[in-house]
Amino acid sequence: MCEVVRQLVASNASLIALDGLPGAGKSRLAVKLSALLSVRSVHLDDYLVRNSLGFIDHLNYRELRRALSLRPVIVEGVCMLDVLDRVGLRPDQLVYLKGPQSARHLDASHPLVVEVRAYIERARPIDRATFVLVRPESGRELLGRR
Repeated sequence: MCEVVRQLVASNASLIALDGLPGAGKSRLAVKLSALLSVRSVHLDDYLVRNSLGFIDHLNYRELRRALSLRPVIVEGVCMLDVLDRVGLRPDQLVYLKGPQSARHLDASHPLVVEVRAYIERARPIDRATFVLVRPESGRELLGRR
């Protein structure tokens, strides 16, 4: 984790994006990085229209665009590259989180799981990430750098 923070500071990134499957630990990492870097964080779930079964087509993009215009910022959520593309942005740094519990609590046929898995296959965010963090069963975060 110290290496990630050091690299993010050195990069002088103004838009840091955290991506991964549901349950990977994106929100927790966003809060931690926000405190360590003294940068505010934005959570995509906060912009989700209530009672939506999907994700990408069900965000309040007008409000999200406004929240992301104030930099520097850390933004976390699923389908990150597609969401940022919709608001005309690209992350300066992309961190992909892999966790052992990711999406296990959701039924594989759940619309969100289906949408996120299709995004993962199509957009390949893990291959485009600056950093990949893997959380083994023990819960400790290991760093892999791209």
